[in-house]
Amino acid sequence: MISQKEKEIIAYHEIGHALVAAKQTDSAPVHKITIIPRTSGALGYTMQVEEGERVLMNKEEAFNKITTFTGGRAAEELIFNTFTSGASNDIEQATKLARAMVTRLGMSKNFDMMALETVNNP
Repeated sequence: MISQKEKEIIAYHEIGHALVAAKQTDSAPVHKITIIPRTSGALGYTMQVEEGERVLMNKEEAFNKITTFTGGRAAEELIFNTFTSGASNDIEQATKLARAMVTRLGMSKNFDMMALETVNNP
């Protein structure tokens, strides 16, 4: 059972994601926020839903996604002067996207149009 204090931390964490997303331009609007634990292991979730179908992402949108991923932990630090393990998936997703931007998507000033890593699709 999740304690009241942990519920409060999770709530601030999720609202951190939502506030960061809401302040951005060219970012999908927040559709739903929950602090009800999921079977996937997530303690909370902030859902953004694109307005219309999108198949491409530009560099600014990628940076916006990374910034939104970090908003939860930033809120924890701001409110509680510490942070928890609750941001582990956010850190993983932000790192995965940042790595792809540099190694596969050509979104780096230093490497520009160079693929440093390839993905094999069977």
